[in-house]
Amino acid sequence: MKKIPILQKIMLLVIALIFILMGCTKIVSELKTGVYATNDGLSYLTINKEDKTFIFQRGVTSYRLTGNYTVKEDKLLLYIKENREEEISTFIIDGDILVFESGKIAEGLVKEGTEFIFKDPSISIRPIDDKNSMTATAEKYGITHDNYPKIDGSTSTLHLSRQINMTMYESEGNENYPSQASKTVPSYKRLINGEVDLILVPSASKDVLNLAKEAGVELEFIPLAAEALIFITPIDNETDNITMEQVREIYLNYGINNWSKLGGPDKEIVPICRNADSGSQSQIDNLILNNEKMHPDIQKNFVILTMEDLLYQVAFYHSGGLEGKETDSYAIGYTLYTYLRTMGEITGIDESLKILAFEGVVPSEKTLADGSYSLTDGYYAVVRSDIPEDHGARKIIKWLKSEDGKDNIRKLRLIPK
Repeated sequence: MKKIPILQKIMLLVIALIFILMGCTKIVSELKTGVYATNDGLSYLTINKEDKTFIFQRGVTSYRLTGNYTVKEDKLLLYIKENREEEISTFIIDGDILVFESGKIAEGLVKEGTEFIFKDPSISIRPIDDKNSMTATAEKYGITHDNYPKIDGSTSTLHLSRQINMTMYESEGNENYPSQASKTVPSYKRLINGEVDLILVPSASKDVLNLAKEAGVELEFIPLAAEALIFITPIDNETDNITMEQVREIYLNYGINNWSKLGGPDKEIVPICRNADSGSQSQIDNLILNNEKMHPDIQKNFVILTMEDLLYQVAFYHSGGLEGKETDSYAIGYTLYTYLRTMGEITGIDESLKILAFEGVVPSEKTLADGSYSLTDGYYAVVRSDIPEDHGARKIIKWLKSEDGKDNIRKLRLIPK
């Protein structure tokens, strides 16, 4: 048997030792500080190096989370603010990408495997004395912190209000950042009363227009994006189409109470409606009911207070009902086309819902654009007509109507006009 020279033995031992040490050594990945965003532009994670804090937000909801973070090996761990013991979310650090691995972030709205891509190190959270710094875009349009308008709107346009703010301010911690929306009708009332300068909303109902007239206020409507009222039901419902006459009979008279009368299964129809100050309620009033009153039994029993709740109520009413019991029924409800599409991308709720064709036409970007889907309207920037031409609200509108503004509207899955 051939003997291995002593020097060769030593070299082999050193190599083996190196491999053992490499196997025991944990690789610590470098975390870049700044803004990370999902490809769809709807989720942002801002990492601040100075005090190891973060801000997470969803563009289409009022969800906004702040706290502290640590890095362990190749993992980014986020913690609830002032409670370092409770880990809420884990990301894998992969160069310029953070991959969501597990946790409770966004109340389950972010799916495992979602990638957050590093965007710009200059957009990290600013020190407190610099939180109201403006961007080059704001400077280009003459928008300053002092003339930045008070903006409000509907739940479905909150993400647009935030996109405007993040375009004009360098820091999300600025004093004008919109944390919530007042909803459609309250926003109109605030504008009429002079409490805000600009609102982003669906078109006004007849009642709202009467309020403005009584107050001696003329409203100016600038179209921003196409929108459509749609009718939804659970995905298992075999019904495919509904007509104007049928919708009116259901919601005004409660006169159709079985899906078999609409070509569907022999199951009860459970109509779901929104509260009176919502944007989708204004749409059904304008486009379907002609401001006639809904049947009181529908208003009494099935009013849903948020847009998101309505989607889930329609999708799962038959399997749980309002009292947690299965029912021999399928619900029908209404919402807005782009809102459902966006929420579907975030939560997957659209997989449990069917959009009904209306008068034989299925709503889509194409049918909204060519006008073949008849229940179309839009989102508007609305101001009082008496504000001066150099007002900050008009400067914001000028940006919204620019190509850059329209590109930002498209990023939010809206269809710019």
